[in-house]
Amino acid sequence: MKINISNFKIQVFVMIFFSAPTLFSQGTDSLFTKLKEQQNQKLFYQSIFQNPSLMADFGKYKFSTINLRYQNNQKDAYRIQQPKGENFFEVEAQSFFPLKNHQVVWGKAVYNNKNQKNVRWNESIDYELIYPYVTADEIGGNLNEEAYSFLGGFAKEFERWNLGMELDYRAKLSSRSKDPRPKNISSDLNLKLGGFSRNIFGIDFGFYLGFQKYTQSNDIKFFSELGSPPVYHLNGMGYYNNLLKGTKLHSFYEGYGYRFGGEFTNSLKRNIWLTADFNQLNVEKITIEGNGTEAMRLTNRDLNINLVKLFNNHKNTYGIKLNYLRNEKKGLEPILSGRGNNNNIEVISRNENYHLENDFFELSGLFYSEKKGQLNFSPFVNYQIYREEYFLVKSFQYFDYMGFGVKVGYINALDVKNILSFGLNINHRKNLKKTSLLRNDDEVSLSEMMLHNYQFLASNFTKYAASLKIDRYLSPKFNIFLGISSEIVTFGGKTNYLYNISTGVSF
Repeated sequence: MKINISNFKIQVFVMIFFSAPTLFSQGTDSLFTKLKEQQNQKLFYQSIFQNPSLMADFGKYKFSTINLRYQNNQKDAYRIQQPKGENFFEVEAQSFFPLKNHQVVWGKAVYNNKNQKNVRWNESIDYELIYPYVTADEIGGNLNEEAYSFLGGFAKEFERWNLGMELDYRAKLSSRSKDPRPKNISSDLNLKLGGFSRNIFGIDFGFYLGFQKYTQSNDIKFFSELGSPPVYHLNGMGYYNNLLKGTKLHSFYEGYGYRFGGEFTNSLKRNIWLTADFNQLNVEKITIEGNGTEAMRLTNRDLNINLVKLFNNHKNTYGIKLNYLRNEKKGLEPILSGRGNNNNIEVISRNENYHLENDFFELSGLFYSEKKGQLNFSPFVNYQIYREEYFLVKSFQYFDYMGFGVKVGYINALDVKNILSFGLNINHRKNLKKTSLLRNDDEVSLSEMMLHNYQFLASNFTKYAASLKIDRYLSPKFNIFLGISSEIVTFGGKTNYLYNISTGVSF
């Protein structure tokens, strides 16, 4: 399957153009009031907004922003299949716009241009989604990536219930200008429909459904006359099928998925929330040469459950939240034969050879105050269980982690024209237990890759992140802002750095 890049870019920009009425709406509401509403206590239980119908309750003030952002990060500790460093430039426009008759629309359009440094053993994109089934070679190098996204939604509030819908489209294009020369294009389309009913026997509850369509094409070329390295279609834990090694330079991923979830709260006070979200995406990879050969079938499942209790006391709010996240991957791999008709590769049968389970439990608290400025203070503690296994050649890595930290957000008016926003995030993770049986054979490069990744996953780390933003009032309909942020993550004797500079306008 071939995708015309020029037509593809035109289609994306057409969607962004038609979103302009939403993205560039104007308002006369107080800047300080709008900023506080965007950062209020609802961020503590923002999982409720997975249901698009609840966006009708997101806020009563309209806002629009156009944001220019530059970010750079350098990493001493990382997975070898992910960038050692990145720098990118991004343009983002977003809006939230309440209309008459209890209706609301919202939208976001983003363009991102990124340079990824020293990516090895991975010539695919959307690594987290298709992991571990990437197309790879030992050489790698820097990658240039462009990303586009468009999101738009609509919700309407009726007397006893809400309805809402949201469309989210994302696309990426990545390439390299020297051997090996991958050209990757991916698209990810998500549609959600939701409803929310109020005061049924003292309970408010909602439900939503979603559909996902995902594709990715991989094409690799070599122009050097001195030869080329072999291309691998990796399976789990650094293994691969030898029949697909070497000359299979063109492949295609295609996936279909669904999502559903819901939320419950007490009608009168809405100070207890229970939310649940489940999504599943099934992805198949095909190598395109010849009649096409199935390389794998991957199932991704994600579950997110939150239980929140809030306590209100005049202008202060206290809260406690229990959160459970589960990510599961199952890989079905074909048994192949090279003795088919015309020497084509045939699928004899399939086995479930790969399994990953990642369970995350977190307890967090909230102190929220609006006495003068606005303060969000949220300490947390968490526990994580990571289990990854490959059954065809017995291999595994198991980790147990404990983490704790705190998140702080503060907004206040410095004077009649300037507003300060400050954020702080401190997070420490300790590895409590690690066990592994990794590839260690004459495929030295793949064995070294697995050891490198294992050492990264087994590391303790401490993260320090801080952000500062100044919004300046220019007129009732126009404001400007400037923000900086920085992040330092220490892994024993290694350190990762990140800094971010942003500026833009809001209205």
